Amino acid sequence: MAPKVEAARERLYDDEFYAWTRQQASLLRARRFDALDLGHSRAGKRRGFGHSRRSIGSRRAARRAGK
Repeated sequence: MAPKVEAARERLYDDEFYAWTRQQASLLRARRFDALDLGHSRAGKRRGFGHSRRSIGSRRAARRAGK
């Protein structure tokens, strides 16, 4: 796959994963356990996703800065 396409795909995955984690955290805080997406809780492991919150935040900040 072309590098630009792969980079765009990676950014999309990161953005979707970040949104999903925020939604899950919100549901946990609201104690809405029945609404949690437990079936996808290991989605990152399937893909070998090992980024910490810090690295995701750093990459998001770099993208916003245009790097």
